[in-house]
Amino acid sequence: MSRRDRLGRLDFVVSPYLYIAPFFIVFAITGLYPLLYTAWVSFHKWHLIGGDQGFTGLDNYINVVQQPNFWIALRNTFSIFLLSSVPQIMLAVLIAYVLNTNLRAKTFWRMGVLLPYVVAPVAVSIIFSKLFADQSGMVNAILGHIGLDPIGWHASAFWSHIAIANMVNFRWTGYNA
Repeated sequence: MSRRDRLGRLDFVVSPYLYIAPFFIVFAITGLYPLLYTAWVSFHKWHLIGGDQGFTGLDNYINVVQQPNFWIALRNTFSIFLLSSVPQIMLAVLIAYVLNTNLRAKTFWRMGVLLPYVVAPVAVSIIFSKLFADQSGMVNAILGHIGLDPIGWHASAFWSHIAIANMVNFRWTGYNA
């Protein structure tokens, strides 16, 4: 094999890695380094002004796990995750299936599905605060008209998780579709 053939083969092997290298360099600087540094800081006693006060090992993690609010936050996180992700993925797959059928104005419907994703989070929170207000919310008004008692969306952990999951599903289902 001639020298020219070997260099051409080396170029063919190395060049793809050179093309993707800028992404990995930027990712290492802006994503990986802060993540690793935060993990390192978590094993140290840290003062905002004084900086590193020494190695503590797992003491910071033990302290967090012993806080009663930690378990409430963990329960809330998993509850909202399950109430939003499971129905969201199922609905997104159904919407994606419908959007891939022989549909009139397919681009219009695809853009319409993405509209909640484009809406600002502040607007979504205002809309859903009006929908799920305890006294004057639209959902409770509809429940009252059909003879059901109003729901205390802010008083019950379960019902507040349902309201939050609905907001998350509204915002992200179209994106996932």
